[in-house]
Amino acid sequence: MLLLQQLLAEMPVGAPPPGDAGSYEEMLEYAERVGQVSTGLSVAQVARLPTRTVEDEPPEPDAPDAPRCCICCYGHAKGDVILALPCGHDYHLECIAPWLRAKRICPLCKTPAVPPPPSG
Repeated sequence: MLLLQQLLAEMPVGAPPPGDAGSYEEMLEYAERVGQVSTGLSVAQVARLPTRTVEDEPPEPDAPDAPRCCICCYGHAKGDVILALPCGHDYHLECIAPWLRAKRICPLCKTPAVPPPPSG
């Protein structure tokens, strides 16, 4: 009961009660009042993620096992800036940055792009 009271107390003013989404018009009105909620990373957080520049041209860029960005589907070429997420998936920086500004997870495996701070 205490948890329910806490959740209800934390609800934004004007939000429909739990289980009652309201009409479509009410939802649009509420979304307009609340504004856009960012669930992604900030520009500074994206800039702090590790990147590397491809130094050498891959031996066979069209080989099936050649590293490639799953967003644009192009292989990694000499001079490309690659962002490596903690899960091990690599992307072209210019491809993954817009995604990370909207979502804070890897688009392939849904692992957080930034590990949560240690609790304690």
